[in-house]
Amino acid sequence: MLPKRFFTEFKYRKNQDLDMDKKMLVISTIITIVVVGVVGFGLSQQISTSNVNLTQQLSNINYKIDQLYDNKGLTQTIYTLRDSVVEILVPITPSNKANFIQTTELYVDNNGNVWGSGGAGFVIRSDGYILTAKHVIENSPTILVVLSNSTKLSAQIITSNIFFGNEDLDMAIIKVNYNLTPVELGTSDSYDVGSNVAFIGYPFFSSAQVTHEGIISFKGLRNNKPTITVNSFVNSGNSGSPVFLVNSGKVIGIINGRENLAGIQTANIPSNISYEFQLVLQTQNNIINAMNQNIQSGVGIATPVDSGILNNLPPKA
Repeated sequence: MLPKRFFTEFKYRKNQDLDMDKKMLVISTIITIVVVGVVGFGLSQQISTSNVNLTQQLSNINYKIDQLYDNKGLTQTIYTLRDSVVEILVPITPSNKANFIQTTELYVDNNGNVWGSGGAGFVIRSDGYILTAKHVIENSPTILVVLSNSTKLSAQIITSNIFFGNEDLDMAIIKVNYNLTPVELGTSDSYDVGSNVAFIGYPFFSSAQVTHEGIISFKGLRNNKPTITVNSFVNSGNSGSPVFLVNSGKVIGIINGRENLAGIQTANIPSNISYEFQLVLQTQNNIINAMNQNIQSGVGIATPVDSGILNNLPPKA
């Protein structure tokens, strides 16, 4: 028979073992929680990183898809340039009223003066210097410039005498007292026939900016003047629009006019016919003239522009 002391020691050791088991269980549980936490955190970080990488990859794919549908990034280029393109308003007077078509959007100032859109211009230096077509502001005693945010500013003519040799170019520089974002000017060797270009302007004398795209179909001298032609929709009111390269956004020309492809000729009105028939022929001629004036001919005439235009500006203050 085992002594009573044995049972006492056995019970004590058993309790010790139980206490040890409890401690080991607690420690094991704590270690498990810590390990699971660390592993879980690591996994969550990895998943989070994977999500970021996946999001970035999807974003890159979407960007590439957008680029395919965005015509080589033309949309982004337009957003970059549009704040540098301005509308030119000139006062409508009895002497120039015939130059404005019925769709012209008019602006009446606080003094009751009526203004119409003469065309476009674009910023060539940050301290308010703007290039436009000479015929847009010619014979206008006062000029208003409308920014893309609809702010209207008075402008003064700096020069309308810009020459190529002895040839007077259809360009003028005006200035507003306002800090603006200038365009980036290209060079003549950065484009050639076939280059993709676009231009931003105010066709049909509207206050809405409109962009057209095309290619350069001619580059060279025409009537002894440097000229580029753009096979795109050019309308009345597009004069002064900047022509820029689609792939870089650099401005390489300014729209001066357009050629009508229709080539419809008016008829001579004989004097020895009835008055009624003379009226019919005159009405026909009026219709043909209107068509020739407003038809979207598809051929724009532009003058090349590069950094040399800045030589016509006074030194920057």
